[in-house]
Amino acid sequence: MTMPLLRTTKIQVLIAIIIGGLGYLGFSYFVGQAFGLLGGITLGEVVFLVLSTSTLWPMDASQTQANVTREDLAPIADEVLVALVSFLAMVSVVALHLGTAGGQNGYIVEAVMTLVGVFGAWACVHQTYAVHYAYHYYTGKDGGVDFGSEEKPSFVDFIYLSYAVGMTYGVTDSTVTSRDIRKIALRHALISFVFGMVILGAGVNLVTGIVGIS
Repeated sequence: MTMPLLRTTKIQVLIAIIIGGLGYLGFSYFVGQAFGLLGGITLGEVVFLVLSTSTLWPMDASQTQANVTREDLAPIADEVLVALVSFLAMVSVVALHLGTAGGQNGYIVEAVMTLVGVFGAWACVHQTYAVHYAYHYYTGKDGGVDFGSEEKPSFVDFIYLSYAVGMTYGVTDSTVTSRDIRKIALRHALISFVFGMVILGAGVNLVTGIVGIS
């Protein structure tokens, strides 16, 4: 069982930022600023995803409820966090174009790192929104989401809901019954659409770049 302090999103984000920053300094020293930026961002994303998933996934419904009520999240802070993650993904793409190492091997490495960085940021957004949905469900008046089961939802259900919105830009087999959660899902879908375009563009650039230097 993880320590109570490590179960909070803010602490997980702080740890990820610190490790990502150290990774940036280390990568920059050995391979340059551009690749260092990519490496630091990607490392921070991986750390956050590992901490968050390993903490939330095993929780049952009662543990989920207890955890989110302890989070004491603020809607504005949540949106700022998501916007920050989105910005970091865009920085990853810019860093690729500004810091191409030259040569096929160097280009491929940086292009793959960019894809991993953008995908990692995409996953971080959905992980954050999973906590957001759980928080509003257990602190709201009527839950706001019908998962089609009499059992109370655990974090696995909210992670499923979040990734469903992220991949389909809408709610699939769950029913949203709260206007507040509909607003959250709308913002989530819009951000996910932007990420989809960025990931597609990065993938196209990777393929065309490899073909161009072959």
